[in-house]
Amino acid sequence: MITPDKAKVKKANGERLEVSPKTHALVLPEENGFRKMIAYSVNSRWTWVHPDFRGSNGKNDKKKKQKR
Repeated sequence: MITPDKAKVKKANGERLEVSPKTHALVLPEENGFRKMIAYSVNSRWTWVHPDFRGSNGKNDKKKKQKR
């Protein structure tokens, strides 16, 4: 499971916004009239996380090359 890196989010002044009772979004502060989304959560499970803000899940995220 991919989770956001809390240290990077805090450093970028990210905020947690409630979209509905079961969905939340992590967003950056407003700039030029819009906010950039960092991550999206449904039922406490992260469904999407921006690649720049992904935390490690204890596993190697690199894809392994197949031997031919």
